[in-house]
Amino acid sequence: MNSVKITSALLNKVVENKPSRFDMAINFYCCVEKNSKYYLVTYYYNPKWNLWYPFYDDVDKMPIQKESTANTYKELLYESDSVLNVNLNEKLDLAHKRFKELVGCDCEIKESKHNKMYELKYSKTANLYTIYTLYNYIITKVENLDNICNPKMLKAQLFDLDNLDDQVVENAIWFCDLSKDELKNYAIKI
Repeated sequence: MNSVKITSALLNKVVENKPSRFDMAINFYCCVEKNSKYYLVTYYYNPKWNLWYPFYDDVDKMPIQKESTANTYKELLYESDSVLNVNLNEKLDLAHKRFKELVGCDCEIKESKHNKMYELKYSKTANLYTIYTLYNYIITKVENLDNICNPKMLKAQLFDLDNLDDQVVENAIWFCDLSKDELKNYAIKI
């Protein structure tokens, strides 16, 4: 098992692989419309990861190393929220600043209907499981569309929203499957 999407169906199930690391990220999803087709804007952050991501920021938070004591997934989510103790407004401000720095323009965001998601993921590099809390926002307006698709400090690529490639990080595919209509509703026309 490399990754578990923690859904309501899993809440009362026993956690088979307990994490020893807790981490979080804020994701800004940008969907663009071109010639009546919809695309997810993704960025390439690290060659070691070999995957494309929506804009994300770990908001200067180092992962917390701690052995989980949770028995069920429901207990694990509660434990994750307690361990991370996130001030979301502060983290959003930091994510916005990083967006401006890396992408080179400002954006407006809207909290997604699927704002908070959890994923339990195995890291081959660290040889451990991490529980991720993912906060998801949709970009509704941008200051400079060219910067979104050709940012200053990142490589960017558009992926067909209706047929996402396995080069896109798995939790982004999961989010897009749940939020496709919402993303299309806020798509920015090219």
